[in-house]
Amino acid sequence: MGRQKLGFTFVELLVTIAIIGVLAGLLVPAIMTARESARQLHCENNLRQIGMGTLQFEGSKGHYPTGGWGWRWVPDHDPPSKFGQPGGWIYQLLPFVDSGELYALPQVAGGRETVEAKIHELLATPCLVFQCPSRGNTKVVPFNSTRIPLISNLAETPARVALTDYAANGGTKPIELPGPAGRSLRQIDSNRWPQLAESDGMILYQNRIRMANVTAGSSNVLWVGEKFVGHLNYSFDHTGGNDQSMYSGECSDIRRYATMSIIHDSVGGAEITVINGNKIDTEIDYGPRQAFGSPHPASMNAVMADGSTRRLGFDIDWAVFRLLSIRHSAKSRD
Repeated sequence: MGRQKLGFTFVELLVTIAIIGVLAGLLVPAIMTARESARQLHCENNLRQIGMGTLQFEGSKGHYPTGGWGWRWVPDHDPPSKFGQPGGWIYQLLPFVDSGELYALPQVAGGRETVEAKIHELLATPCLVFQCPSRGNTKVVPFNSTRIPLISNLAETPARVALTDYAANGGTKPIELPGPAGRSLRQIDSNRWPQLAESDGMILYQNRIRMANVTAGSSNVLWVGEKFVGHLNYSFDHTGGNDQSMYSGECSDIRRYATMSIIHDSVGGAEITVINGNKIDTEIDYGPRQAFGSPHPASMNAVMADGSTRRLGFDIDWAVFRLLSIRHSAKSRD
């Protein structure tokens, strides 16, 4: 009897390759979806830690973290002021999210030159709990001195700064201020500071917002959410809002408003898009850099004023989102 030849025919080989290709085509999207799901869960856990840290801060200080002194200021404990130190809400929360060593950097003993060297070190050091793993954007970037040529409390502008993907809720009434012009107590005390009645959000420069001010209910008011960063701004920020220090005083890098809906990161670039019925050029228009947003497929992660976390969908009604951003009830005013 003759021996049978074992092996694949050419047609069988092609069919096998085709089947493997189909299976790979089915598996790869499933794997990518699973990975993104894990990244969004990681992001949500970051915000849960921020919420827990905020409640500890509020319990210790009697108020929520403040916005700091403005976009021309970075953390500094010298000179002392009745307005506190000038760094923003992220810097203030560091001791409450197991990052006290970063908070302590500007408190080094020594002359002003030594202190400023430590401030520069802080500004270039990222804190991962304030960064979403879903974005492929650079976390430490050269400081954009074109937008801010002078930092009021530093002799030299920073070389590099760490970024954040999260922003505190400024409400529905945008206010943009640089802060005091210099470090003297006279300049600080005479600065034009906004009053609490001028804002309806959870953060307003050096103002101390207390739990009693959140009359809409702490579970109904947004505290911190993911900020919009157009996908073209991941490596280089064209519009602002993602190029200054995560520890700086209040600015669009660490504070956003509910002046438009939550925006997905895929929106961004030279194209014209429609947001809330308005045509927006996201490459040059000011509005989107003030907005909340997310790289996740369907929703933005957020933490409320009571420390609870939520996922707010991109399809949320803008009127509802605005209400979630206002700290006081319709019948009360601060």
